[in-house]
Amino acid sequence: MRTYIMIIVLVVAVIFLGGVVNVGGRPIFAQIDRLIGANVLMTVHHGFFFFVESGEERVYSDLEKTGEDIREFSERPIGIDNKKKYRELDSALDYK
Repeated sequence: MRTYIMIIVLVVAVIFLGGVVNVGGRPIFAQIDRLIGANVLMTVHHGFFFFVESGEERVYSDLEKTGEDIREFSERPIGIDNKKKYRELDSALDYK
C-alpha cells in the first residue's frame, strides 16, 4: 500500500512540476508538447489542477459561509431557538 501511495505522490509531483517549472520561458510540459506536436501534457496538467482548484474553492466558500453564519448568530439577539443554532454551529465546527 505504501508503494502505491508513493507512486501517486510521485505522479502528482511530476504533473505539477512539469506544468509549473519554466525552461526557456515556457513550462517543461509545453516545451515537450511543442516538440511532439501535441497538447497532451499541458492538458493533463490543467485538467488535474482544475479539479484541485475547484475543490479548494469549495472548501473556502464553505468556510466563509460558516464564518458569516457565526457572525450573524453572534449579532442576533438571544431568542427561543438558540439551542438549535448552537447545535448547527457545533456541527459546522466539527466539519474539519
